[in-house]
Amino acid sequence: MIKHLFWRPSASNLANRGIWTLTVFILLVIISYLDFLTGYEIELNLLYAIPVLAAAWFTNWRIGLALAFMSPIMLVFVRVSNSYYYSHWAYYILNPLLKFWIFAMLVYWLHTSKKYIVRIKELAHTDGLTGAANRRFFMELMQAEIERSKRYNHPFTIVYFDLDNFKAVNDKFGHSVGDRVLQTTVTYIKNNLRKVDVVARLGGDEFALLLPEIGEEAARIVVSKIQKGLLRAMDKNSWEITFSIGVLTCKNPISTPDEIVKIVDELMYSVKNQGKNAIHYSVIPNQNTL
Repeated sequence: MIKHLFWRPSASNLANRGIWTLTVFILLVIISYLDFLTGYEIELNLLYAIPVLAAAWFTNWRIGLALAFMSPIMLVFVRVSNSYYYSHWAYYILNPLLKFWIFAMLVYWLHTSKKYIVRIKELAHTDGLTGAANRRFFMELMQAEIERSKRYNHPFTIVYFDLDNFKAVNDKFGHSVGDRVLQTTVTYIKNNLRKVDVVARLGGDEFALLLPEIGEEAARIVVSKIQKGLLRAMDKNSWEITFSIGVLTCKNPISTPDEIVKIVDELMYSVKNQGKNAIHYSVIPNQNTL
Protein backbone atom coordinates (compact mmCIF):
# COMPACT_ATOMS: atom_id res chain seq x y z
CA MET A 1 0.00 0.00 0.00
CA ILE A 2 2.82 2.36 0.78
CA LYS A 3 5.29 1.14 -1.74
CA HIS A 4 3.45 2.75 -4.65
CA LEU A 5 3.84 6.14 -3.00
CA PHE A 6 7.58 5.99 -3.61
CA TRP A 7 7.68 4.19 -6.97
CA ARG A 8 5.39 2.26 -9.25
CA PRO A 9 5.76 1.38 -12.95
CA SER A 10 3.34 4.00 -14.28
CA ALA A 11 3.50 5.33 -17.83
CA SER A 12 5.41 8.43 -16.70
CA ASN A 13 7.92 6.32 -14.72
CA LEU A 14 8.54 4.09 -17.71
CA ALA A 15 8.86 7.11 -20.01
CA ASN A 16 11.40 8.71 -17.68
CA ARG A 17 13.35 5.45 -17.52
CA GLY A 18 13.38 5.29 -21.31
CA ILE A 19 14.65 8.86 -21.55
CA TRP A 20 17.41 8.20 -19.04
CA THR A 21 18.39 4.97 -20.80
CA LEU A 22 18.78 6.82 -24.08
CA THR A 23 20.63 9.66 -22.32
CA VAL A 24 23.25 7.45 -20.67
CA PHE A 25 23.95 5.58 -23.92
CA ILE A 26 24.39 8.89 -25.76
CA LEU A 27 26.64 10.09 -22.94
CA LEU A 28 28.78 6.97 -23.30
CA VAL A 29 29.15 7.63 -27.02
CA ILE A 30 30.09 11.28 -26.38
CA ILE A 31 32.72 10.33 -23.79
CA SER A 32 34.14 7.70 -26.15
CA TYR A 33 34.34 10.27 -28.95
CA LEU A 34 36.08 12.81 -26.68
CA ASP A 35 38.46 10.09 -25.59
CA PHE A 36 39.21 9.36 -29.25
CA LEU A 37 39.85 13.04 -30.02
CA THR A 38 42.18 13.61 -27.07
CA GLY A 39 44.23 10.51 -27.80
CA TYR A 40 45.84 8.09 -25.34
CA GLU A 41 48.05 10.73 -23.77
CA ILE A 42 45.10 12.23 -21.86
CA GLU A 43 43.38 9.63 -19.65
CA LEU A 44 39.58 9.86 -19.57
CA ASN A 45 39.03 6.47 -17.93
CA LEU A 46 37.15 7.87 -14.94
CA LEU A 47 34.63 9.64 -17.19
CA TYR A 48 33.36 6.26 -18.35
CA ALA A 49 32.01 5.72 -14.84
CA ILE A 50 29.59 8.66 -15.21
CA PRO A 51 27.08 7.00 -17.59
CA VAL A 52 27.41 3.75 -15.63
CA LEU A 53 26.49 5.41 -12.34
CA ALA A 54 23.75 7.53 -13.96
CA ALA A 55 22.20 4.40 -15.45
CA ALA A 56 22.29 2.56 -12.12
CA TRP A 57 20.67 5.46 -10.25
CA PHE A 58 18.10 6.80 -12.70
CA THR A 59 17.07 3.58 -14.47
CA ASN A 60 17.90 0.26 -12.77
CA TRP A 61 20.84 -1.98 -11.95
CA ARG A 62 20.41 -4.09 -15.09
CA ILE A 63 20.96 -1.14 -17.40
CA GLY A 64 23.79 0.01 -15.15
CA LEU A 65 25.38 -3.40 -15.49
CA ALA A 66 24.94 -3.26 -19.27
CA LEU A 67 26.78 0.07 -19.32
CA ALA A 68 29.44 -1.40 -17.02
CA PHE A 69 29.98 -4.09 -19.64
CA MET A 70 29.94 -1.76 -22.65
CA SER A 71 32.18 0.99 -21.24
CA PRO A 72 35.41 -1.06 -21.04
CA ILE A 73 34.80 -2.41 -24.55
CA MET A 74 34.36 1.13 -25.85
CA LEU A 75 37.50 2.17 -24.02
CA VAL A 76 39.57 -0.57 -25.67
CA PHE A 77 38.03 0.23 -29.05
CA VAL A 78 39.07 3.88 -28.66
CA ARG A 79 42.63 2.86 -27.73
CA VAL A 80 42.92 0.63 -30.79
CA SER A 81 41.41 3.36 -33.02
CA ASN A 82 44.15 5.67 -31.79
CA SER A 83 46.77 3.06 -32.79
CA TYR A 84 47.53 2.23 -29.15
CA TYR A 85 48.23 -1.49 -29.07
CA TYR A 86 48.90 -3.68 -26.07
CA SER A 87 52.08 -5.72 -25.93
CA HIS A 88 50.14 -8.97 -25.50
CA TRP A 89 46.76 -10.07 -26.81
CA ALA A 90 45.67 -11.12 -23.29
CA TYR A 91 45.54 -7.48 -22.22
CA TYR A 92 42.65 -6.91 -24.62
CA ILE A 93 40.67 -9.26 -22.40
CA LEU A 94 42.15 -8.61 -18.96
CA ASN A 95 41.84 -4.80 -19.08
CA PRO A 96 38.13 -4.78 -20.00
CA LEU A 97 37.42 -7.49 -17.43
CA LEU A 98 39.16 -5.50 -14.70
CA LYS A 99 37.28 -2.32 -15.58
CA PHE A 100 34.00 -4.24 -15.83
CA TRP A 101 34.57 -5.63 -12.33
CA ILE A 102 35.23 -2.13 -10.96
CA PHE A 103 32.18 -0.65 -12.70
CA ALA A 104 30.01 -3.60 -11.62
CA MET A 105 31.04 -3.02 -8.01
CA LEU A 106 30.06 0.64 -8.38
CA VAL A 107 26.67 -0.39 -9.78
CA TYR A 108 26.13 -2.82 -6.89
CA TRP A 109 27.12 -0.18 -4.32
CA LEU A 110 24.81 2.42 -5.83
CA HIS A 111 21.91 -0.04 -6.17
CA THR A 112 22.30 -1.10 -2.53
CA SER A 113 22.52 2.52 -1.38
CA LYS A 114 19.38 3.43 -3.30
CA LYS A 115 17.44 0.53 -1.76
CA TYR A 116 18.65 1.62 1.67
CA ILE A 117 17.46 5.19 1.08
CA VAL A 118 14.04 3.97 -0.12
CA ARG A 119 13.77 1.74 2.94
CA ILE A 120 14.57 4.64 5.25
CA LYS A 121 11.82 6.68 3.57
CA GLU A 122 9.36 3.82 4.02
CA LEU A 123 10.21 3.50 7.70
CA ALA A 124 9.77 7.25 8.15
CA HIS A 125 6.29 7.10 6.62
CA THR A 126 4.89 3.81 7.88
CA ASP A 127 3.69 2.22 11.09
CA GLY A 128 6.19 -0.41 12.14
CA LEU A 129 3.63 -2.95 13.37
CA THR A 130 1.03 -2.93 10.61
CA GLY A 131 2.79 -1.43 7.60
CA ALA A 132 0.08 1.22 7.27
CA ALA A 133 0.98 4.86 6.75
CA ASN A 134 1.66 6.81 9.93
CA ARG A 135 -0.26 9.88 11.01
CA ARG A 136 2.25 12.44 9.76
CA PHE A 137 2.47 10.96 6.29
CA PHE A 138 -1.31 10.57 6.10
CA MET A 139 -1.73 14.27 6.85
CA GLU A 140 0.78 15.16 4.13
CA LEU A 141 -1.10 13.01 1.61
CA MET A 142 -4.41 14.53 2.63
CA GLN A 143 -3.05 18.05 2.16
CA ALA A 144 -1.93 17.09 -1.34
CA GLU A 145 -5.37 15.63 -2.05
CA ILE A 146 -7.07 18.81 -0.80
CA GLU A 147 -4.98 20.88 -3.18
CA ARG A 148 -5.75 18.50 -6.04
CA SER A 149 -9.44 18.64 -5.23
CA LYS A 150 -9.38 22.45 -5.33
CA ARG A 151 -7.58 22.46 -8.66
CA TYR A 152 -9.64 19.84 -10.48
CA ASN A 153 -12.89 19.99 -8.50
CA HIS A 154 -12.77 16.24 -7.88
CA PRO A 155 -14.10 14.57 -4.72
CA PHE A 156 -12.26 12.44 -2.21
CA THR A 157 -13.39 10.57 0.87
CA ILE A 158 -11.85 10.20 4.32
CA VAL A 159 -12.80 7.19 6.44
CA TYR A 160 -12.04 7.10 10.17
CA PHE A 161 -12.71 3.92 12.12
CA ASP A 162 -12.08 2.41 15.51
CA LEU A 163 -11.95 -1.24 16.57
CA ASP A 164 -14.76 -1.83 19.05
CA ASN A 165 -13.88 -4.05 22.04
CA PHE A 166 -10.20 -4.09 21.06
CA LYS A 167 -9.04 -3.48 24.63
CA ALA A 168 -11.12 -6.41 25.90
CA VAL A 169 -9.64 -8.75 23.28
CA ASN A 170 -6.15 -7.42 24.05
CA ASP A 171 -6.63 -8.00 27.79
CA LYS A 172 -8.18 -11.44 27.29
CA PHE A 173 -5.77 -12.94 24.76
CA GLY A 174 -2.65 -10.83 25.23
CA HIS A 175 -0.80 -8.23 23.19
CA SER A 176 0.41 -10.71 20.60
CA VAL A 177 -3.18 -11.44 19.59
CA GLY A 178 -3.95 -7.74 19.73
CA ASP A 179 -1.10 -7.13 17.30
CA ARG A 180 -2.50 -9.81 15.00
CA VAL A 181 -5.89 -8.11 15.07
CA LEU A 182 -4.36 -4.83 13.93
CA GLN A 183 -2.24 -6.53 11.27
CA THR A 184 -5.19 -8.53 9.96
CA THR A 185 -7.24 -5.35 9.71
CA VAL A 186 -4.61 -3.54 7.65
CA THR A 187 -3.85 -6.59 5.50
CA TYR A 188 -7.50 -7.03 4.58
CA ILE A 189 -7.85 -3.35 3.66
CA LYS A 190 -4.67 -3.37 1.56
CA ASN A 191 -5.90 -6.41 -0.36
CA ASN A 192 -9.32 -4.93 -1.05
CA LEU A 193 -8.66 -1.31 -2.01
CA ARG A 194 -7.08 0.31 -5.06
CA LYS A 195 -3.36 1.05 -5.21
CA VAL A 196 -4.09 4.80 -5.04
CA ASP A 197 -5.99 4.40 -1.75
CA VAL A 198 -4.12 4.78 1.53
CA VAL A 199 -4.69 3.18 4.91
CA ALA A 200 -3.10 4.82 7.95
CA ARG A 201 -2.83 4.01 11.62
CA LEU A 202 -3.57 7.22 13.50
CA GLY A 203 -3.65 5.84 17.02
CA GLY A 204 -3.58 2.59 19.00
CA ASP A 205 -6.64 1.00 17.34
CA GLU A 206 -7.79 3.95 15.24
CA PHE A 207 -7.30 3.93 11.49
CA ALA A 208 -8.09 6.17 8.56
CA LEU A 209 -8.47 5.70 4.82
CA LEU A 210 -7.86 8.23 2.07
CA LEU A 211 -9.93 7.41 -1.01
CA PRO A 212 -9.16 9.75 -3.96
CA GLU A 213 -11.83 10.26 -6.62
CA ILE A 214 -14.49 8.63 -4.42
CA GLY A 215 -17.76 10.56 -4.12
CA GLU A 216 -20.64 10.08 -1.70
CA GLU A 217 -22.43 7.23 -3.50
CA ALA A 218 -19.26 5.30 -4.26
CA ALA A 219 -18.08 5.81 -0.66
CA ARG A 220 -21.21 4.11 0.68
CA ILE A 221 -20.60 1.07 -1.51
CA VAL A 222 -16.87 0.85 -0.79
CA VAL A 223 -17.01 1.42 2.97
CA SER A 224 -19.94 -0.95 3.46
CA LYS A 225 -18.04 -3.66 1.61
CA ILE A 226 -14.92 -3.03 3.69
CA GLN A 227 -16.86 -3.18 6.96
CA LYS A 228 -18.53 -6.48 6.05
CA GLY A 229 -15.22 -7.98 4.97
CA LEU A 230 -13.50 -6.89 8.17
CA LEU A 231 -16.29 -8.37 10.28
CA ARG A 232 -15.89 -11.69 8.44
CA ALA A 233 -12.14 -11.60 9.05
CA MET A 234 -12.67 -10.99 12.77
CA ASP A 235 -15.34 -13.71 13.03
CA LYS A 236 -13.08 -16.18 11.21
CA ASN A 237 -10.49 -15.74 13.98
CA SER A 238 -13.12 -15.74 16.76
CA TRP A 239 -12.25 -12.18 17.71
CA GLU A 240 -15.21 -10.26 19.12
CA ILE A 241 -14.25 -7.10 17.26
CA THR A 242 -16.59 -4.77 15.40
CA PHE A 243 -16.00 -1.43 13.69
CA SER A 244 -17.35 2.06 14.34
CA ILE A 245 -16.84 4.09 11.19
CA GLY A 246 -17.14 7.75 10.23
CA VAL A 247 -17.08 8.65 6.53
CA LEU A 248 -16.62 12.18 5.18
CA THR A 249 -16.76 12.96 1.47
CA CYS A 250 -15.11 16.22 0.42
CA LYS A 251 -15.19 18.20 -2.80
CA ASN A 252 -13.04 21.29 -3.18
CA PRO A 253 -12.82 21.76 0.62
CA ILE A 254 -11.41 24.88 2.23
CA SER A 255 -10.68 22.88 5.39
CA THR A 256 -7.24 21.80 6.58
CA PRO A 257 -6.32 18.13 7.14
CA ASP A 258 -6.61 18.60 10.91
CA GLU A 259 -10.10 20.07 10.55
CA ILE A 260 -11.22 17.25 8.28
CA VAL A 261 -9.86 14.59 10.64
CA LYS A 262 -11.63 16.29 13.54
CA ILE A 263 -14.95 16.21 11.68
CA VAL A 264 -14.66 12.57 10.62
CA ASP A 265 -13.42 11.64 14.11
CA GLU A 266 -16.59 13.15 15.54
CA LEU A 267 -18.64 11.12 13.06
CA MET A 268 -16.92 7.98 14.26
CA TYR A 269 -17.54 8.82 17.92
CA SER A 270 -21.20 9.51 17.20
CA VAL A 271 -21.38 5.86 16.10
CA LYS A 272 -19.64 4.81 19.31
CA ASN A 273 -22.16 6.73 21.39
CA GLN A 274 -25.11 5.20 19.54
CA GLY A 275 -24.18 1.56 20.06
CA LYS A 276 -21.07 0.91 17.92
CA ASN A 277 -20.64 -1.28 14.83
CA ALA A 278 -22.20 1.09 12.31
CA ILE A 279 -21.29 3.71 9.71
CA HIS A 280 -22.07 7.43 9.82
CA TYR A 281 -21.79 9.30 6.51
CA SER A 282 -21.48 13.02 5.90
CA VAL A 283 -20.40 15.43 3.15
CA ILE A 284 -18.44 18.67 2.94
CA PRO A 285 -20.13 20.32 -0.06
CA ASN A 286 -18.38 22.00 -2.96
CA GLN A 287 -17.25 25.35 -1.55
CA ASN A 288 -17.77 27.01 -4.93
CA THR A 289 -21.52 26.47 -4.55
CA LEU A 290 -21.76 28.10 -1.13
